Amino acid sequence: MYETLGLWRTLWLAPRWKIRKRFLVLVTALRSAAGAPAMHGSQAAVEWTVLTEADIDAIRTAHPRVSDAELRCRWHEGQECVGGWVDGTLAHVRWDSDRRTYLPYLRRAFEPLTGDTFVVEAFTRPDFRGRGIHAQSTAFALDRARARGFTRSITMVAWWNAPALHVLRDKAGREVAGSVGYWQLGPVIRHFATGSVRLAADAVQLDQARATRPG
Repeated sequence: MYETLGLWRTLWLAPRWKIRKRFLVLVTALRSAAGAPAMHGSQAAVEWTVLTEADIDAIRTAHPRVSDAELRCRWHEGQECVGGWVDGTLAHVRWDSDRRTYLPYLRRAFEPLTGDTFVVEAFTRPDFRGRGIHAQSTAFALDRARARGFTRSITMVAWWNAPALHVLRDKAGREVAGSVGYWQLGPVIRHFATGSVRLAADAVQLDQARATRPG
């Protein structure tokens, strides 16, 4: 039964997603550590380290779809990579940036404002999923960003990605500030934004006045 429902969902979603891609923009204020949401669920013992080009082989083993060239491009853009190690194996990789970052899936760049840090990607190796590592990664990153003086943490996720939304909203306490995406009909592409999200020139920004509860 569940396999049948999954098939029907795919058949319904695929054509719609091909024409209209929509991503939710979620934000957490970092004014104070007080009241930060607790992370629940099974917790693996994770060691967190900042990754560099010396760790490319380990990153590509955990996340083989990303190329050496893309990894080096991310570091060149000023993105920071943090890895989560479980028993000596790289189980989780996340990228954050406070600089302009081009997002291929959106066909636009995200332009952080002063005080913003943006989650470019968070990836858990498939054989380590379901162990609370993504939630730990989020908590670690928010604490790190707060300590470094950032005031907002922003991320994007496809509207249909229920597992990621569960972590971001229910566990990390992020709030949906709006959405951004584009319509594509043949060669014609038209971007759109809702809520507190703004289209600025060839980039996307989140209104500085957007207020959220502290995370």
